[in-house]
Amino acid sequence: MPRLKRPLDPKAVAKADAELAKETGGRKLTMDPKDAALRKKWKAAYLAAGGKEAKNFNAKPVKKAVQICPKTNWIEVEYLYADNRVLNDKSKGVKGAVCIITTPDGAELARATTNQNGFARIDGLPNDVTSVNYRFDKDPPKYEVYDEFKSKKGITWEDVKDVAKWIGGSLAGDFNEDQSIGQIVVGTVITLIPIVDQAGDIRDIVAALKKLIFDKRYDEAGVWVDLVITIIGCIPELGTVIKGVLKSIKKSEKAVKLAELLRKLNWVGKGNAVQWLKKLSGELITHGKTAATKIKRILDGISTKLEKVKKLATERIAKKIDEILDSIKEVRKRVDKKVDEVIGDLKKRLDNILSESGEKLEKKGETQQKNTLKQEKESLDKSGKSPDAHKMPGTKPTGTKGGKPGGKKTVI
Repeated sequence: MPRLKRPLDPKAVAKADAELAKETGGRKLTMDPKDAALRKKWKAAYLAAGGKEAKNFNAKPVKKAVQICPKTNWIEVEYLYADNRVLNDKSKGVKGAVCIITTPDGAELARATTNQNGFARIDGLPNDVTSVNYRFDKDPPKYEVYDEFKSKKGITWEDVKDVAKWIGGSLAGDFNEDQSIGQIVVGTVITLIPIVDQAGDIRDIVAALKKLIFDKRYDEAGVWVDLVITIIGCIPELGTVIKGVLKSIKKSEKAVKLAELLRKLNWVGKGNAVQWLKKLSGELITHGKTAATKIKRILDGISTKLEKVKKLATERIAKKIDEILDSIKEVRKRVDKKVDEVIGDLKKRLDNILSESGEKLEKKGETQQKNTLKQEKESLDKSGKSPDAHKMPGTKPTGTKGGKPGGKKTVI
């Protein structure tokens, strides 16, 4: 169809209108499809009346009547360690973490990787989205424990004397005639676990052994848990942290959340704490076998030393030692099974924690602004002490007899 030259010729318009008046009834034609045939006749009448046709007009077909507006929505995210620094203080945030942006109902919108300062900008989000959820899929750097939380302190002579006095006093009721038998346990533990680096670890181990051997609580799960965790906690450098994590896992019947463990690990170190926990889970069985071996070494060592002492002891003490040796045998034959049960339960709990969906660590954010996520931290007891590990029921102070001053002092 020809395109008419603008402006239209008024005289030609009037003649064309008059010629089609009988068909149009005098109304103005519209762009409605039903007027298409009349518009064609009108243009022909207009040109016949002297109207002009446009020249050099190149009509291009319209591809889309409506164009989609470009996406101009964006969001900025910043991911910081608990102390605002990265490993070795080389940058300010978590470098290389993958940020995942989703709608509140979980549909993924975009993802980006943080730069060396823990920052990322994501453009091209749908314009109608204003509220989103975001989470960080991983923390690439290897997890590192701060030096102050690494086990470095060696056992001193004063530590050994303190532990010996503690255990000697606690067994005073059983060995009033010869408290040195209690010290044999202490000396054996120190000899057979040379990697123990805190007096508290020795006390925890001896406390558990006292419950198993002297109190004959052979099948009490909690006693075995305390013993196994403490032995594992003697691993050089990382033992304190591992002990703290395992105690957190087993501390109550209520399931510990992944976020809780991460807060504790953020207190003692930084890096990929989730990766570190997965590695720990994979190593627990090996740690358990090592713990079982060490427990049997300790029990065998105590038995050997008690056999030697028995030869020099009075008849009454020798009889008591025989009872203890029988009790040690009962404990020893349970070691492998009980340690496997403890490790199995701890691993199951840890794996359940690690299986939590990453969405549980999501935060709510708003588009067209910076959203900063700083890791949270919560104190992890450096000693890894259990509430009653260093205080056994019925303990009597060293230097007393029958609860009164003047008893025999413990000498090592």
